[in-house]
Amino acid sequence: MSLHKEINFESEICQHLGANGWLYTDGDAAAYDRARTLFPADVLAWVQATQPKAWETLVKNHGDKAGETLLARLRDQLDQRGTLDVLRHGVELLGLKQPLKLAEFKPALAINPDILARYAANRLRVVRQVKYSCTTRTALTWCCSSMASRWPL
Repeated sequence: MSLHKEINFESEICQHLGANGWLYTDGDAAAYDRARTLFPADVLAWVQATQPKAWETLVKNHGDKAGETLLARLRDQLDQRGTLDVLRHGVELLGLKQPLKLAEFKPALAINPDILARYAANRLRVVRQVKYSCTTRTALTWCCSSMASRWPL
């Protein structure tokens, strides 16, 4: 078998990123929600880990549909405002006192442990062979996904 094949290149990139702090598991592409163009589990895990009080409020207000409500609102806001604006300013939901953050950017000063913990919780994922279209079987060779970004946007 030749080392000079696309699959070897894909695997090398994904394994390197996975070994250096990115989320990577073979078969991650199956968890990609084509209609919403995101990884729902990453969104929900990040919100639950970084904003537990806001998540409790969502569950109190929406019950079992809290996750679906958040994901639907997120998709709507991404369509209306764009990814950068949503990452920078969050998403407003009825019942929450402030917008739900979807990213924690690196603080200028490392003196607030809460901000540093949220920054460390940012989820970066690399995925092989992501089928992104709802109408075709077209796939990206590999893609990088961030539930939040560790770099200034």
